[in-house]
Amino acid sequence: MKERTFSRRALVGGAAALACGAGVVAAQAPAAKPEPQAPVPTALPKPRTVVLVRHAEKAADDPRDPTLSEAGKQRAAALLRVLGETRVTHVWTSEFKRTKDTAAPVAARAKVTPVEVPGKDLPVLAARLKELAPGSIALVVGHSNTLPALAKALGAPLSNLANGTDLRDDEYDRLSVITLAQEGLDSGLLELRYGA
Repeated sequence: MKERTFSRRALVGGAAALACGAGVVAAQAPAAKPEPQAPVPTALPKPRTVVLVRHAEKAADDPRDPTLSEAGKQRAAALLRVLGETRVTHVWTSEFKRTKDTAAPVAARAKVTPVEVPGKDLPVLAARLKELAPGSIALVVGHSNTLPALAKALGAPLSNLANGTDLRDDEYDRLSVITLAQEGLDSGLLELRYGA
C-alpha cells in the first residue's frame, strides 16, 4: 500500500473547503421553522437573609440580667470575625444585656443601631423579619427558648432541639442562617457552629 502524506496547508485547506461546502449545503436547505423561544426569566429579587444566634455565655453577676462572661466576650468577638465583612443591614436583640452585648461588635462594625424587641414579642419580630426588603441581612440575637420558635415562624425549623423546643442550656455556638422564602416557596436553612 502506498503511504500518502499531506501537508498542513492541504489539511487546513481541505477543512476550510468542507466547512464552506457545509455552509453552502445549509444555505440551500429549506429553512426550518424557528423553535419557539422560552420567555426570558425576569431577575429574581435579592434574597432576604436572617442570621440567628443565641446570646454568648453569661456571667454570674446578676441572676436576672447578667452581662457576658469572659468566654462570652470571646464568643462575641468570634461572631464579629464570622460576620464582620458581611453587609449586615439590621440587628435585633431582646431586652436583656447579654443579647445586646453579643450583638454590639457586629452592630458597631456594620454601623447599625440594634433594635430591641422583647423576647415575648416573637410574632412582632417574625412579622418585621418577613417584611425585610430584598437584599437585607439581619442579625437576631436571642435566647435558647426564643430562637427555635422564631425559626419555625420564619418557615425554617431548627434541628436537634432539647425537649424538641429549645436549644440546650450549654449550646452557645449555634449560628443559623435562614434565607426567607418568596411567596409560595420554602425558606432555606443552614445550621452552623462558631467558636471563641
